[in-house]
Amino acid sequence: MEWMTAKSCRKAVATVLGVEDAQLQLGHADPAVTSRHYVERPLERPDMAARRLDVFASENGE
Repeated sequence: MEWMTAKSCRKAVATVLGVEDAQLQLGHADPAVTSRHYVERPLERPDMAARRLDVFASENGE
């Protein structure tokens, strides 16, 4: 698994734990460091699958 690095593992664990718990686990004095570098932000975008299913259903007479 060449893609897996120590940092990718740290980011995965920090994301699961959340900022406060990850900060303690990683030993950061400032939670902003943990948040900026280790916790992945959720992607916010429209639910295109639901929209497509609605179009499909209406085209098929449902």
